Amino acid sequence: MYDFNEVRANHFVKRCQQLEEMSKSREMISFLNTALLDKDIEKIDTFSELLRKQGKHWETNNVSDNIRNKNRLKIVYLLPHSGITGGMKILIEQSNYLAAKGHDVLLYSHSPKPDWIECKSPYYLVHPENNIYHMTPTADVVIAGYWDLVVDALQVKAPLKYHFAQGDYDIFKFNQLDENQKQVIDTAYTLPVKILTVSNIMIKKLNENFGRNAVLIPNAIDTKIFHAKKDISINKESLNILLVGSDSIDFKNHNVIIEALCKLKSMGYQFKLKWLTQNKLINDYSKKNLEVEEYIAPTQKQIGNIYRDSDIYICASLYESFALPVIEAMACGTCVITSDNGGIDDYAKDNINCLVFQRKNIDELIEKIQALFDNPELRVILAENGLKTAKKYTWAKSVNLLEKELLSAAENTMQGVYTD
Repeated sequence: MYDFNEVRANHFVKRCQQLEEMSKSREMISFLNTALLDKDIEKIDTFSELLRKQGKHWETNNVSDNIRNKNRLKIVYLLPHSGITGGMKILIEQSNYLAAKGHDVLLYSHSPKPDWIECKSPYYLVHPENNIYHMTPTADVVIAGYWDLVVDALQVKAPLKYHFAQGDYDIFKFNQLDENQKQVIDTAYTLPVKILTVSNIMIKKLNENFGRNAVLIPNAIDTKIFHAKKDISINKESLNILLVGSDSIDFKNHNVIIEALCKLKSMGYQFKLKWLTQNKLINDYSKKNLEVEEYIAPTQKQIGNIYRDSDIYICASLYESFALPVIEAMACGTCVITSDNGGIDDYAKDNINCLVFQRKNIDELIEKIQALFDNPELRVILAENGLKTAKKYTWAKSVNLLEKELLSAAENTMQGVYTD
């Protein structure tokens, strides 16, 4: 039996080494091809002139000629792992909906098929000794699910190559990384692979960090799982407060919430604390006089029920690319308090569909929680408006945008090639 976390880590290191080598030996035409994908006229002109000065002869070809006018595409997803994360949920759901629209979708990974979400397309577990690209067939489209997998995507025989960027430390802490890390990640993001992403904050960060343009494909909600409770109760003696995510993940900033709740409890506020987590919580919160109802790696159906059984969901993240649990909570009729983490900017409106506090500001968080305890009518209004917001984020809309992008690229994707 393989340790799949170790397998993933080994291949991650291997890909990073390849990216480091690519950064040292990269041809100017590679930069030109990235600019062509982004349709960045200024950069196209710049790299064209540099090629001319180098005495290089080149021309542009439409690499999508062989798939032009195809309505049914063969699409390969390269998955980084199979763990329970919002990012993996989005990749799997995308693949499911693309398959439902008639496309031939295949999934490849060094991790076993996830058992926490339904994969409706064929799923292939790649042997640890093999690179993923060695096992993938010729396709029309390849989509890398994480930045290191761009290495494999470039070597898959497919005219259309994408990286679906959902944000991580590579985006939000890029300037804090050491120079070697920055060089490797910058190379991954600037290779000639088109970028898809989930929010406007990601579009902004991708441009700021790497000078890249990206195509917006917003996240969406499975309404069969995340749907409203029958009624949003106003008068309750004790409210259910929900947290989501492992307490070992620093950027989730759960310690701020815990400190705020301890203060409120000392002030006499009554509540029950529920916690959805991928792994067992690492801290003993009973020492802080907080009783936690812990839900470890529940099914998606169970998650929906837990949201509906909660009155308030609190997110304190320092950064998010989209903040999927926030919109899922809204879809279930749960009132939301969230930090100004960037990922909420596309849909969260303070005092309209949620309450927003300044990240790390415990005093402001306490005030927001008190407002919902002391004003039940406000809690109901915010929850009802959150429901209206969540209904805009459907998989039909999201996958239609993705399909439109892929079919458009199949008509016209240009690439520069040397002619001598």
